[in-house]
Amino acid sequence: MSSKGVNTAQELAKLNANKESARHCLLAADRFLKDGEFQNARTELDKALKLDPSNGHIYAFQDRINYFEELKKKEPPAKP
Repeated sequence: MSSKGVNTAQELAKLNANKESARHCLLAADRFLKDGEFQNARTELDKALKLDPSNGHIYAFQDRINYFEELKKKEPPAKP
């Protein structure tokens, strides 16, 4: 087997591992988003973006976070 084939297989394995890690970051971001922890969700998205910049779901999550942040700003303050 040529070294080029080995490198390609190793690179493919690393790419797949990065995509899987990015998926886990998105799952964590979703949990933070549901809990209203927007900054933590953004941190997870930043990690996912570094791991898999081609993942379109990252940009959709950014839009979701922005949407929910705007909703929260529009909510009237809770009465004591």
